[in-house]
Amino acid sequence: MDEICRTYGLRPIELVDKPVFDAAFASLTQPISDYTFAQTFIWRDGDKSAWTLIEGHVCVFANGEDLTLLLPPIGEGDLARCLKRCFEIMDDYNGRRGDRSRSRIEYTSDELLARMKGLGLEAAPMSGDYVYETARLIDLAGQDLKSKRHLRNRFLREHTAWTEPLRPEHVPQCLALLKAWHAEAEAHDTSGDPLIALRRRHDLKASEQALLHFASLNLTGMVLWADGRLVGFTLGQPLSPRQASIVIEKAERSCVGAAQYIFSEFCRQYWHAYPECNAGDDWEIPSLAWTKESYRPLYRLRKWVLRAAARPMVTHIPWSPPAPLLEPAPTPAPEPIGVAAHETAAGLTIEPGSLADVFAIAALEQRVFPPELAIKPKQVRYLLRSPRSVAVVARVGSAGAGTVAGWTVALVRKHRGRVSARLYSVAVDPEHRRQGLGEKLVRAVLNALEQLGIERCVLEVAEDNAAARQLYERLGFRYVRLLPDYYGPGRHGWRMARGAAATLSEKIAGGGQSPR
Repeated sequence: MDEICRTYGLRPIELVDKPVFDAAFASLTQPISDYTFAQTFIWRDGDKSAWTLIEGHVCVFANGEDLTLLLPPIGEGDLARCLKRCFEIMDDYNGRRGDRSRSRIEYTSDELLARMKGLGLEAAPMSGDYVYETARLIDLAGQDLKSKRHLRNRFLREHTAWTEPLRPEHVPQCLALLKAWHAEAEAHDTSGDPLIALRRRHDLKASEQALLHFASLNLTGMVLWADGRLVGFTLGQPLSPRQASIVIEKAERSCVGAAQYIFSEFCRQYWHAYPECNAGDDWEIPSLAWTKESYRPLYRLRKWVLRAAARPMVTHIPWSPPAPLLEPAPTPAPEPIGVAAHETAAGLTIEPGSLADVFAIAALEQRVFPPELAIKPKQVRYLLRSPRSVAVVARVGSAGAGTVAGWTVALVRKHRGRVSARLYSVAVDPEHRRQGLGEKLVRAVLNALEQLGIERCVLEVAEDNAAARQLYERLGFRYVRLLPDYYGPGRHGWRMARGAAATLSEKIAGGGQSPR
């Protein structure tokens, strides 16, 4: 990062910069959770970020594998000249590495998107903030929040609990809890997704920074005690007169109900005067998205990634301005990756899944899997709406209107320029088994992935599910490693992989031994 700063006149983000950032963010009517100095500061190491003033705008650059604008320019002045200079800096750095198309502006709110209208930027959606009604988080009233309410009440029944405002003397215990929380999360992570592991490491560093500097960052903090032991802490800050945010929240996993209690109690004590509470985005991690959806958000605050008009990949052109920018094209709502509908010999139709199938698919999941493993309606809706999903259903009857007899879905993911997929669920109605329907569904998804140029696919399967394992073996999947207790105590699973990278994974796992 030092070289980047020297080359382009950027500087590290320090606590003394807070007044400049605060003044810029104060100009916004509806900031998203990312638009605070505290968030920018605590994530500076993970984002490898630095900043400068250009044409009266605060410009924060992030240097991961490329150089991007982490936030849109914020301030007063000539925005068009500011953007031109920002793209010159990004294009110079990224062009040296052979691909100026990596130059982009991330975490753009609707408000700032409107400010840049007509400046030739194309917008693509990213995961938005979850905004809740604060009063509902406090009361946890209603049937849809019943499980949260019961967990909170269970925590209070089973423990002598109290809270205190976060003070400097609490920080060492909070740091110890934080490290234990992350160590347990790593030990139980069976996703195999390197992006999730990287994000978790950055979250650890950001949480440490928030705790160490909470007073200087003007963060409001609270600690939770149970039976004389510190079992949770949370930090937040106001975003606007109507909305406050949760910046960090951690609770001891083994202390059942502590997470639900601290979330509700923090809102009651500190954010009751703010009608809305912002809990940030979900990092496009399905499990985190489901958790945030389970609290029934009032709405989502949209975020966008902005790029200049599409340009071919070019080699480095020393310090050249970007190509002329065109009017932004309208951005349609993202649609899941699909497959062409076709009929099978058994009179069933294999076709893309749609949002109209949400409850039929959820009911199918309940018939096929135990309650703790079945995908819930909210989760199904998330998977069908994701632009990264490949989802197909098998119907009995007319296409688009028949009964759902089976479904499968895969999620596409990208890491370090490599694209792969994870087969997330395969479910066939018991009345339609022994017709080869499961194989047809999986083949439809694999064919769709191959048409997209995606060869690598992974999945998890129960060790005692011999029929499913045999199906995956026929389709070219190979055993990667055993997953102890993956489906519950004593019920192990296997990770399997298909594609060019599977052979290497098998060698790493010990030669791809057969399941015991």
